[in-house]
Amino acid sequence: MALSRSLGASVAAACGVSSEPEVASVRIARGSDEMLILGTDGLFEFCSTKEVATRLCSGGVSDEVLEEVCAIARRRWARSSYNDTVDDITAIAVSLEKSLSKPAEDLEEAEGEQDEEEKV
Repeated sequence: MALSRSLGASVAAACGVSSEPEVASVRIARGSDEMLILGTDGLFEFCSTKEVATRLCSGGVSDEVLEEVCAIARRRWARSSYNDTVDDITAIAVSLEKSLSKPAEDLEEAEGEQDEEEKV
């Protein structure tokens, strides 16, 4: 089913499945927003947003902490399931403090350098 959603299978569309993504824009406030956490329903069905954020704040935004959080969700899912089926559990986290600290002109310079490399 996940593949049919990404490809927009017409058969699944008859059942209400859509390949149209839900998109939202949020203004990120420098200094007040610390991190961006993206996760599938497989993660957030068994771990609250607060729990995930707390673990990332205390352990740092890293692959290790994300793997730990996903493992917790997987164990909880397995305990609640009547069979061995577990939904997909995927998470990405970005430290906004580090990402927003880079001045925009540095990014523009990097893009200009990349354009020059492409010409070669």
